[in-house]
Amino acid sequence: MPWTKEERRASTSKGHHEIWINHIRDHVGDLHLREFRTVDASRMLRTIAKENDLTKTTLQHVKSV
Repeated sequence: MPWTKEERRASTSKGHHEIWINHIRDHVGDLHLREFRTVDASRMLRTIAKENDLTKTTLQHVKSV
């Protein structure tokens, strides 16, 4: 995530990277951004919430990334 490294503080960039690795990467796979729809995001977030015991705040952070 080069943009985050260049435009955000190191701690924010690290947090985004960890969210990507721990929660999002396996759900997105080889899907291109132009193929990713709102319904895909909703399904992904529901799946992440079911698989992990995350707080509402953490889920909001996952959503923002």
